[in-house]
Amino acid sequence: MTSIAPEGRLRGRFRFRWVRPEWRTPLAVVGAAIAILWILVAIFAPLLAPHDPLAQEFVPFSPPSREHLFGTDELGRDVFSRTLYGARVSLPLGVILVALASTIGGILGAIAGYFRRWADAIVMRTADLVFAFPAILLAMVVTASLGPGLRNAVLALVIVAWPSYARVVRSLVLSVGDSEYVVGPVLVCVEDAEGLGLRCAALLALARPRHAAPALPQRVRSV
Repeated sequence: MTSIAPEGRLRGRFRFRWVRPEWRTPLAVVGAAIAILWILVAIFAPLLAPHDPLAQEFVPFSPPSREHLFGTDELGRDVFSRTLYGARVSLPLGVILVALASTIGGILGAIAGYFRRWADAIVMRTADLVFAFPAILLAMVVTASLGPGLRNAVLALVIVAWPSYARVVRSLVLSVGDSEYVVGPVLVCVEDAEGLGLRCAALLALARPRHAAPALPQRVRSV
């Protein structure tokens, strides 16, 4: 009995070695399945929708039924068909929103964690200022000031969302900057002669982004 258990554990390790670590968690698999399902719904919306989403030929405010699964709205349009077609608008806007927020927040967080001092104070105090207001209320105020439209709505959500990404990236850069393989070249530069100091400084400048880059996408995806 004692020899079978280690063999089973080793066999399980070899079995799942080809699976990426982030895909070994049930939440990641469920999230990916939901995302793929909505992408398929957006692609095949004309085939799945039972009615024209713009047609105003039904009784307004009808309750859910076999003909109208989600009922109808105030103009007599089928809500279920509009939901399927709405995925074609919401999914691209969601991807654009996350891409812009993660890029802006990642760059500002990397600057704050790399330079520290005044750069860290400015970026983090600005992020704290955004966090001080409720996200929905701040997005509504920004949208009202910019005007109606999908573009202004996305910009308002980007302004609200970037601080969370900046905090994650800043913490990652700070943890990497305090590691031994980064602090070591600094100590060597201080102890060596002046001729080696510039060489070590250039090596340190290249070492930080190179070692931090592989971990950034995984941390951003976890947010």
